[in-house]
Amino acid sequence: MTDISEESRSQDRASATGIAPATSIRARFFLLAVAGAAVAGAAILGYSSLYCRELVGAVFWAFFIGVGGPAVAATDSPGLFWMVLLAYVAVVFIGSRQTRFRLTWSRFALAIVASYIAAALITWIFVSPGVCNLA
Repeated sequence: MTDISEESRSQDRASATGIAPATSIRARFFLLAVAGAAVAGAAILGYSSLYCRELVGAVFWAFFIGVGGPAVAATDSPGLFWMVLLAYVAVVFIGSRQTRFRLTWSRFALAIVASYIAAALITWIFVSPGVCNLA
């Protein structure tokens, strides 16, 4: 009688149940990195929507802060920028290596809504509304 390893047993179970094999680590890393950026963008939009109190200004400032913020941080304090970027990549890499964590559309949508609401609530509590025009 031969001993079957745990890996071959799990592969047999996956093929018997019709579950697709796990995606590559590179694909999981890319998807998790994009999802994290989208959740951060939703949080910035949540802040901007309560600060600006108008949709056009909120979308403009969310885009402006999301794109311009890292660019200014990279030029003003490059050491801090690269340290934060490296920390983000490390967290995404660790998260993508976890086999227990699966990024599904429902979790992604919940994270988007939760980050928007959390940023909007924090803005509503601690920040008074401002003017969002460029002039």
